[in-house]
Amino acid sequence: PDETAKANACQRRCCPAPSLKNPEVLGFMWDRIGATVLFITILTVLPGLTVLARREGGCYKYDCPFANDDDDDLCDWMGGDRERGRWYCKDPGDVRHPQDKLCAKDPQCKVYGLSPSSTIPFVATVSGLCCAVLMPLVGAFVDH
Repeated sequence: PDETAKANACQRRCCPAPSLKNPEVLGFMWDRIGATVLFITILTVLPGLTVLARREGGCYKYDCPFANDDDDDLCDWMGGDRERGRWYCKDPGDVRHPQDKLCAKDPQCKVYGLSPSSTIPFVATVSGLCCAVLMPLVGAFVDH
């Protein structure tokens, strides 16, 4: 058999013929593919957006480079109560200090007037409002 016949046979086995002929089932399948791509994008982009927002707001992640993983007491040998892996806000002079506050609690760490941790809910709110406003307009345009 030729390659086209093999491809058609594989397509019929993987995706039965009634689903290919029914536009509602085919539309549902395309909708699920799009939702999966959107979900994967959200899982990869949003954590990166949060990290970039924290860095833009003047925060840094304390990693304690001079102590072993189990020596948390040696981490802050200069005093202070920083913890490994947490985000802290730098002083305006761009100097890290043992008394730096947590990034979420310091009013100096802002990105466009927002806390870095609230950038994702803000983006979700704006996109939801844009969809609510534009959906009737685009629907009317498509129907016309």
